[in-house]
Amino acid sequence: MNAGIAKEIPSEWIEPPSEVTLPAGEIHIWHTLLHTSSSDMKKLLGVLSADEIEKSEKYIHREDRNHFIIARGVLRSILGRYLSLHPSEIQFSYSEFGRPELNCGGGPPQLRFNVSHSGDRALIALVHNKQVGVDIEQWREGVLEENVAERFFSDQEVAALHTLPKEKQVEGFFACWSRKEAYIKALGEGLSVPLDAFTVTLVPGEPAALIQTSIDFQTPMSWSLVNLPVGHGYSAAFAVHGDPLQVRLWRWSF
Repeated sequence: MNAGIAKEIPSEWIEPPSEVTLPAGEIHIWHTLLHTSSSDMKKLLGVLSADEIEKSEKYIHREDRNHFIIARGVLRSILGRYLSLHPSEIQFSYSEFGRPELNCGGGPPQLRFNVSHSGDRALIALVHNKQVGVDIEQWREGVLEENVAERFFSDQEVAALHTLPKEKQVEGFFACWSRKEAYIKALGEGLSVPLDAFTVTLVPGEPAALIQTSIDFQTPMSWSLVNLPVGHGYSAAFAVHGDPLQVRLWRWSF
């Protein structure tokens, strides 16, 4: 059972109001596609910092480079709307695990965010003063034959996956993977967290939930793990710790 989400999750992503604000009792999730016009790409590239441009140039494939530029440029644009700053004025600091956070001049950031992209889609989660993680995964055929679940999932998750009909197992795998990634991203400890040290639900159509964890001093009941409606061929979820929240799903448009 999830502890933090007080109301039902919206079923659709909608256009945000012209002036968007983030009350303390809400979590906002933004969805964007990772393709746009050359003119919009130029604008997004223009708001990136020198180190972000340098990072983008390390991608071997042009598509991967463009996806990074769009995701980071949209992140800056969204944060700018909440902070009333030009996107280029946003400053980041990075944790020891490489996670970006707002640079607040030495003080702890009040606005927390997390980003994930896969395929041609990206998600950005924003909330005040709470641990938050979001993940999206494009389904990939053949993953079951690679025994990834057996190597990384908990015994309970592997057993649940094998009980699914064959035609549902890819969906179940990526439901599990996205929920696990969202949780460890919320913890903020990167790949240091063993994926088999906690268990999530994975049966398609059933609610997302953190069933048990041995890596977090807080109980599973103190976390909300929530599935996101991203359409066939993708799985996505977010994890957030703390009090009940109202969820808003916004669609980013160029």
